[in-house]
Amino acid sequence: MSASQPAAIVTPANAVPLDDLSDSVELLRVVDAQLDTLKNVKADLQRKIKSRLGLAEVGLVDGRPAVTWRRTLRVALSQKLIKALHPEVLADCEEITEVRTFRLTEAV
Repeated sequence: MSASQPAAIVTPANAVPLDDLSDSVELLRVVDAQLDTLKNVKADLQRKIKSRLGLAEVGLVDGRPAVTWRRTLRVALSQKLIKALHPEVLADCEEITEVRTFRLTEAV
């Protein structure tokens, strides 16, 4: 393609124009970026508080409970282990479901 030719617009058969929603798409990009920043801030604050809690389960502010960090037990099944020990059981219990994943593509 020469420099004077515009890039071709690809429209797959299962695509729909969102030109009238371009502001919404761009706002979603901004919100996603803000959420990423807030998630990082949240994780940093939690690390700081958990570090102070140590083995304690309750953190106090002005003598009142402000945070809890309780221990719980979780039971989980290891697909890897079941596959290694009982592959036929895993095959008998597998479910295949269709899912849709929403993603923003790179801004152009």
